[in-house]
Amino acid sequence: MKNLGGDLPPYTPPFAHVWVKAFSGQSVKQVSLGVDHSVFLTTSGTVWTCGTNAYHQLGQTPIPKASPTPVPVGTPGKGGKATSGKLPAAEGVCAGRFHSAFWTKDAIYTWGLNAGQLGHIRGERTIPTPKLVSSLNEKGTRIKLATCSDGAVIILTEAGDILALHEFLNRRVASRHHDVAKIVVTGGHLDAKVGSSHLKASAAGNAHDFSLKMVERGGQDLRVYVLTNLGKLLIWEENRASQLFSCVFNLNREVLMADVAVSDLWCQFSAI
Repeated sequence: MKNLGGDLPPYTPPFAHVWVKAFSGQSVKQVSLGVDHSVFLTTSGTVWTCGTNAYHQLGQTPIPKASPTPVPVGTPGKGGKATSGKLPAAEGVCAGRFHSAFWTKDAIYTWGLNAGQLGHIRGERTIPTPKLVSSLNEKGTRIKLATCSDGAVIILTEAGDILALHEFLNRRVASRHHDVAKIVVTGGHLDAKVGSSHLKASAAGNAHDFSLKMVERGGQDLRVYVLTNLGKLLIWEENRASQLFSCVFNLNREVLMADVAVSDLWCQFSAI
């Protein structure tokens, strides 16, 4: 239960409900799960994390090997603003296997394995604590939502622009889409050199022993699914499309979507 924040007594059934005592007296408004860690957002705008920390995806200071119970990732400054040693109040959070992110109304912060999906330049193998993505810190940029896959962070702005932090670039996927209800993303290639070297360093330091082996261009191409307010499903695929295209079902009637959920292996739709 290290990645879920529960403190299980011995012989607890695997699907038992467990009270997360760290949030006593607080309200949690969003949860996002990586493979080995969890990210929580409280109504105060504070980000909390727990789980393993092999890739510094927890963002905690001092840097732990793991955190079995949720711990705040810094605290918001006065009025929810970023101040010296303080983070801005978060609007939302998302998590991939190797990284985490939170966003405010006009900025996004990412941390974890720096293999191209964080929006930061090459150099540091990991970003151990939340760091502002400077390429999005432009005057007038307003962020509506963000979501993560293992290899990318996708951002929707209030202007309707869909942006991808991927392969050390800030790539524009689409523009002027003001009718977006939900975005989900899968795939994205990580820098194998960064991943492999960090994994070796982690194993040598006994921080965590993962059997994962990253290869050049391994994994799946980046794919972005956009559900509109009218129930239409649009898709963008890396190396296959320069713009979003409509998903068409081989049926004798129009299909409108209420929701969509995807992974690297499957895609599930809920029709109206």
